[in-house]
Amino acid sequence: MVPLGEQNRDAAGQHFLDDANGQGSAAVAPHSRFRSAVQAMRDIGIPSKTVKPVLRKLLEVYDDSWALIEEETYRALADAIFEQQDSQVLLRSQARPPFQWLFF
Repeated sequence: MVPLGEQNRDAAGQHFLDDANGQGSAAVAPHSRFRSAVQAMRDIGIPSKTVKPVLRKLLEVYDDSWALIEEETYRALADAIFEQQDSQVLLRSQARPPFQWLFF
């Protein structure tokens, strides 16, 4: 009998996930995927503090599935970040009263 917690480890001690055939495949740790996504966005000039909340929201929306997030070099993540920034700019511009000239 295999001890609890050891069922999903290969001979080298690496975690794996069972696939549909029960064969198993190497698993990528979620934190390394998160770091890779953040780094990819930093590479195009988006700071980590901007990326992290959007990435967390996308993971929530996609039910912790990385497939759509990682597709096309994190295009969904970049699009979500840009959409959020656009909506914030729009909200700020609507909150300001229109510029009025003051005549003395």
